[in-house]
Amino acid sequence: MRQNYKKITKVMFSGLVCNTLLWYDHMLFGHLINIIGSVFFPDDDSLTSMLKAFGVFAVGFLMRPIGAAIFGHIGDKYGRRVALLLSIIFMTLSTVLIAFVPSYQSIGIFASILVVFLRLLQGISLGGEAGNAPFFFENELLFV
Repeated sequence: MRQNYKKITKVMFSGLVCNTLLWYDHMLFGHLINIIGSVFFPDDDSLTSMLKAFGVFAVGFLMRPIGAAIFGHIGDKYGRRVALLLSIIFMTLSTVLIAFVPSYQSIGIFASILVVFLRLLQGISLGGEAGNAPFFFENELLFV
């Protein structure tokens, strides 16, 4: 019985940490939208720059259903643990890479393209987070 509680604690903690980090990243992007807009999508008008950044922010959310389909297939074929792990890896990788993308002034339009691509990857990874609920059910956490 004690091992069962350890397993429950481990799975719940990993799910909590994963979800917290994913949503924290989205909250940071939204909070820093003005800075992101001016660095990666510069324009004469700061409002236009900010609206471009909001568009990229929205693209990440629009990719969630595609990510759910991709990671749902991976979860069905290879297991929920693999799907959840890949989702975490892709989210971490895309978040770290966004931190190292040079500004628009350094590499031009390529900076904007990189940020959009990495936000797409983040959105797909966030869609993969939908695998948390089946992962909990498969580990019989709600029935203990």
